[in-house]
Amino acid sequence: DSIASVQGNLIRDNGRSGIKVLEADAVIEGNRIENNFEFTIYNAGVEDLQVGPNWYGSADKKPELMDGRSREGLGLLHVAPSLLRQPEVKAF
Repeated sequence: DSIASVQGNLIRDNGRSGIKVLEADAVIEGNRIENNFEFTIYNAGVEDLQVGPNWYGSADKKPELMDGRSREGLGLLHVAPSLLRQPEVKAF
């Protein structure tokens, strides 16, 4: 088994979701996740996921989530409070 690591990235202007997790353990924290079309984070798997603090466009903006609260059979997303300022991210 492995753990996906999504840390220190700029994730923006994507189609349906910024991050979509299928069946994996994941570390999702310290990212700038902004301006994605429908969902910020989509848990398409059956296991619950912990999501660390990320920047969602402002300190008081909440992420748009798709998880078991919206669709039966999906795992839940347990999201930490947003970062208070934009993190440094990798530029490509």
